[in-house]
Amino acid sequence: MCGRYALTIQPAELSQRFLLRETSEEFTTTLKPRFNICPGQTVTAVRTSCKDRLREGVNLSWGLVPPWATTFKVGYKMINARKESVADKPAFRAAFNHRRCIIPATGFYEWQNQGSGKLKQPFFFSLKGNEPMALAGLWERWQDSAGINRETCAILTTSANKIMQDVHHRMPVILEEKSFDLWLDPTIAGRARLKSLFHPISPEKISRFPVSKLVNNPKNDGPELLKEVRPEPQSTCLQGSLFPDLDDD
Repeated sequence: MCGRYALTIQPAELSQRFLLRETSEEFTTTLKPRFNICPGQTVTAVRTSCKDRLREGVNLSWGLVPPWATTFKVGYKMINARKESVADKPAFRAAFNHRRCIIPATGFYEWQNQGSGKLKQPFFFSLKGNEPMALAGLWERWQDSAGINRETCAILTTSANKIMQDVHHRMPVILEEKSFDLWLDPTIAGRARLKSLFHPISPEKISRFPVSKLVNNPKNDGPELLKEVRPEPQSTCLQGSLFPDLDDD
């Protein structure tokens, strides 16, 4: 799954990495290093603009809310979409066909069961060379009772690769740069055209290391969360997955 991640790159680096058109001051001022991004929070995303077909940076709420939902709260159960069912599930189908996005990340966290399974050790996964990750995402627009539009997103997950398997059985779909145009093109729809992007990233491209259990608390959001630590043998802290087994993982 994917339920917690970090994004620490600067606006200029983000624009260069994802070839963004000139971004608004409102968007760039919201970009600051974040070390513990959680479901329900506002996140940075890249998508194709409906106006000029150029890539734009936008802020979305993490947890996809379908247009037909009666409450915004359903988004808390839809932070991830499974590659196996995303093209068929009513909540994700339209977004998968026409509203795909990229969720930039420095890396993501996942928790490994220890002992009885109640104790968990957090690990941080990132690309070797510190290149920003491009997580495959979907976005939707939902209108509340006051007529205000709220845009939301979910992260697509796939089966775990070898470096991930002993920690969790799922991981986010991490796109390669050559796949950006295909994934972000709203005129391309259907599993057949996109399924080649769903495979787990090569384990040789990923690094991982244990981090402090301070990350278990969403209120902690500092650079100390990304420091490698010696795994702790015991802890009373309980933590769910970054890609928790909610509606989809």
